[in-house]
Amino acid sequence: MSAGVVLVDFDGTVTPVDSDFALADAWLGAEAGPAMYGPLAAAYERLEIGMQAYFEGYLAGLKATPAQMATVAAQLPVRPGFMDFVRWCREVGLELRLVSEGLDLYIQPILDAHGLGDLPLSCNRAEERAGGYRISAAVGAESCGRCLNCKGAHVRRARADGAAFVAVVGNGASDLCAARLADAVFARDSLAAHCARLGLDYVPWE
Repeated sequence: MSAGVVLVDFDGTVTPVDSDFALADAWLGAEAGPAMYGPLAAAYERLEIGMQAYFEGYLAGLKATPAQMATVAAQLPVRPGFMDFVRWCREVGLELRLVSEGLDLYIQPILDAHGLGDLPLSCNRAEERAGGYRISAAVGAESCGRCLNCKGAHVRRARADGAAFVAVVGNGASDLCAARLADAVFARDSLAAHCARLGLDYVPWE
């Protein structure tokens, strides 16, 4: 039996801000980037659209190739303290798994650039096709209708694998399904607001 599993969100958790936002800002500019993704992100955080619709709109507005995205993403930072957190989890015997509703096109280049490419990662995929991108769920993912890669399913899977407890670390609406089921929730930003609204116990983190 595992001592415990820590499911960690990527965008805005491992990274200081959502890396899809930072990527768009770097590629389109500090004004055009937010103008493109801002309305999509706001609709998602209000639970009005799902992740599929968000990324369809995002990639259509970004107009970048996979190689261009990877080049820009490799320059993006991870949040101060995350490397220490990874080392601590390993030292105390906690299994850290990255679970994200984000896309492999930018997540993997960021991890590789910081020497974190060996961390277990479950994220959605985008494949370039004629006229745009095809977005598909992570391998083995379960959808809840709103999420492509529902993190609630990852909590259930960790327990089925024998984890003594499951903790969730996150910052956004995509972490809410996991927060409803986890033994411990560490939340900030809109995840904290959703937890407070729903009466879910959580620990705020910086």
